[in-house]
Amino acid sequence: MGNIEYKSLEFKAEDIRREGEHLYVKAYASTFGYEDSYNDIVVKGAFINSISGDNGRRVKLCYQHDIKDVRGKIIDIAEDDKGLFVEFRTSRTTKGKDLAIQIEDGELFELSIGYITLESDEINGIRYIKEVDLIEISIVSRAANSQASVISSERKSEFTAYSIKAMPDKDLSELYAITKEEYYTRIIKHL
Repeated sequence: MGNIEYKSLEFKAEDIRREGEHLYVKAYASTFGYEDSYNDIVVKGAFINSISGDNGRRVKLCYQHDIKDVRGKIIDIAEDDKGLFVEFRTSRTTKGKDLAIQIEDGELFELSIGYITLESDEINGIRYIKEVDLIEISIVSRAANSQASVISSERKSEFTAYSIKAMPDKDLSELYAITKEEYYTRIIKHL
């Protein structure tokens, strides 16, 4: 088994939804086709096996990549054309409540994934990550990748809208998505 690696993304909050003490957040934890600061590109389909069936329930929402510091529950996790979409809610613990406040206040706005690379190829100094074992998703202080975006975060009882940063003008799903077919086409061109 390989070493655990980390990829981070900034998320952008557009609104807040609370249900009692829970804060609900929708975000992209990873985006496809984007070269990050480690010269890695995650290929569409890289997470499928890791999040299918019971595997998806094993992925934890952590703080600063500490697997012992779980701050909430992942409600939904799926791949789409843009990347790895996740919806989570913060826990009712003191640490979960503190995290919710820090997200609402704009103090914490970056996500990072902890994973083990199962399959990848390197072409011209760029590593194309084709399959991973996703271990956890963390809220972090500093991210390596600027392409994640929170679609919304909310607490049902106190709905307040705000914006941390403007979304990019271009549709990232079209701009950065890379399918496995495109990936193999790029490999063949470099042979």
